[in-house]
Amino acid sequence: MPVFDISLPLNLLLLLVLLFFQRRSLQRLLKHFWVTWQQHRPRRKEQNEREIAHWEARTSETEKIALELALCVEAIDKINQLWELGDDENKQGMARNLFSYIVYDLDIQRIAGI
Repeated sequence: MPVFDISLPLNLLLLLVLLFFQRRSLQRLLKHFWVTWQQHRPRRKEQNEREIAHWEARTSETEKIALELALCVEAIDKINQLWELGDDENKQGMARNLFSYIVYDLDIQRIAGI
């Protein structure tokens, strides 16, 4: 009399049941993920827009500061050129216009303070 092994069909049945429950769990997990993603997406979009606005403002502020610094350097360069080309009378007039007082040390014959 042939012996019929029931363990194989039983194992297959158990495997199918396990796969069925895993599939349902996976479906629930994916559904939960999708709902969470749909809720999170608008918040993330708003956050991204705020960050973009922040960096655009910061970039334009940095560009503005760089432009102001370039204008200052240009003005100082122009003053330097005028100083180099000017005679003593013009230099004295420039010094009076630029500074409220100047301390000149007669011993070393140099400007000691401004």
